[in-house]
Amino acid sequence: MSDFGPGGRLRGKDIPIDEIGYELDHQSDDGYAWVLLTLDLGFTEVEVQFDTDRAETFLVEFRDELVKAKRAQLEQQTNTDPSSGVAECDGGER
Repeated sequence: MSDFGPGGRLRGKDIPIDEIGYELDHQSDDGYAWVLLTLDLGFTEVEVQFDTDRAETFLVEFRDELVKAKRAQLEQQTNTDPSSGVAECDGGER
């Protein structure tokens, strides 16, 4: 399984997870197709099955959240005001 870290926490339990591995696969049978996502939490594996329509919806929503996170990270790294999109000047020469 590939590393997905840095990790997480199992909700409802006080169990930190240092690294999360994942594996993707697809299967089909009698005209029905699905995607399997297996998460390796170190002490157990969780398999999630999505039909193809649900998998597409998940990917779109995941990508939207990823874009928001990357934008926030970039704004912080460049000291940019999120409302105006203008980088704040650090007082140095331009």
